[in-house]
Amino acid sequence: TLFLLQELMTLLADEKRGWFSPPPTIVTLGACDRLTMIQEARLTLPARLLNHSGVKLIFREGTPHEVEDLMKVSVLNARVVIVLGGTRDPAVADCMVTSAVLA
Repeated sequence: TLFLLQELMTLLADEKRGWFSPPPTIVTLGACDRLTMIQEARLTLPARLLNHSGVKLIFREGTPHEVEDLMKVSVLNARVVIVLGGTRDPAVADCMVTSAVLA
């Protein structure tokens, strides 16, 4: 997940924007504590992306198959939504992704 986050931040940082465009924002919804997610991002992601990319990074605690948690991250207004399975077991991951997409 952090690798994908790094790739998205790099892509958005390189995207050409006009001076009137708002900074791109990535909102991450995870089942673990928000502060834990922030610490993992700081330890893993390069400092140049976190500090100078112009990409706003927001972390929210919740589960992607709960409608209330999806509303926390304004999923209806998102330009792109990526849903990842939370386990290495493909059958369980597929069930998790399907329930999140249907929510």
